[in-house]
Amino acid sequence: MQNRILFFAHYNEYDTIHNDIYYLLEGVRNIYNRIVLVSNSVIPEEHLLKLEKLCDSIIIRANRGYDFGAWKEALAKESWEELSQYDSVTLMNDSCFGPMFDLENIYIKMQQTNVDFWGLTIHQECKHLPYLASSVPEHIESYFLCFHKNVILSSVFQKSWSQVACMLFIDVKASYDKSRIYKCVMLLRKIAQKTGALFFLRALLVARRRLLKNKRGKG
Repeated sequence: MQNRILFFAHYNEYDTIHNDIYYLLEGVRNIYNRIVLVSNSVIPEEHLLKLEKLCDSIIIRANRGYDFGAWKEALAKESWEELSQYDSVTLMNDSCFGPMFDLENIYIKMQQTNVDFWGLTIHQECKHLPYLASSVPEHIESYFLCFHKNVILSSVFQKSWSQVACMLFIDVKASYDKSRIYKCVMLLRKIAQKTGALFFLRALLVARRRLLKNKRGKG
């Protein structure tokens, strides 16, 4: 097994932890050597006690910068020197449910393909969106991003996080602006291209269709 670290970003407007978060963390605990949960919410003591059994470190912070702000702070606290010891750094947030299957198999497959930066699903190209002046090209979705060692060691990648933070900390009191999140994802794409990264875009649409088909068949 490779040496892996997971940074899990969490937010709940009611300052609580739902059961699906525990289910997710329990489901992936065995594939990561270290799990860092960074929450943009206040977590009650009873939940902290449960989370401490699933996570190696817990960071509680103000809700600034959304997921990328949380990841940026957690990466800085861990330090790039420490992160260089890992074979991969995975960024995940709590917008996904699962796991529906063992993610270890995906990591093994990605090790064999020798890619540098990958995610689980792809966002298709969108045109004429009301909150963006231009269309959105096809891109990897940011709820799950895995970076391999050569990207982690890249000075371009490391320096980029201050740029990502600056984008997200502008007008933090303003209403939610999806364009900022999109810009951060695209920035990471440019960074990966500079480091010679290859993209493996594993769409789960086929798996979803199979699940729906099986469900209808059972009905």
